[in-house]
Amino acid sequence: MESQLNSTATDAAMRDLVSKASTGDTINVVTQAQFDRLKRLLVEYKKVGLRLCLLDEDGYILRQVSSRSKSARVESAGFNEQQKRVLKALERVLEACEREKISLVGYSDSLVAVPAALLHTDLASAEARELECGEVYLGADILKS
Repeated sequence: MESQLNSTATDAAMRDLVSKASTGDTINVVTQAQFDRLKRLLVEYKKVGLRLCLLDEDGYILRQVSSRSKSARVESAGFNEQQKRVLKALERVLEACEREKISLVGYSDSLVAVPAALLHTDLASAEARELECGEVYLGADILKS
């Protein structure tokens, strides 16, 4: 169910609306004060599965929040904090490679380090060193399949 509060709604009316709301309901408000008050009421009443929207004068959503239980929290497919720290460390290693004039070259199935000065010469392959990347490096050919 979708409910609309007018700008003169009382605290009692907001409490009543939240207490009777069911999972899947949406409550639309028109003032920032109502939006802030209803967010606090959602927590106070421990309501789960509700959507709260702050609308502008044309009915467009300016802000919205949804309440959900901690156990229903969706894990992000992004990087966690430890992974972000590892990526920063990798960036520092790559900066060190640049300072030391080492180029990293990705071939279809491996990652190879070559002295930058030899990169476009006939000596590049003789001096190239294949890096042990474990299962971390995926060549472009694998990504196409």
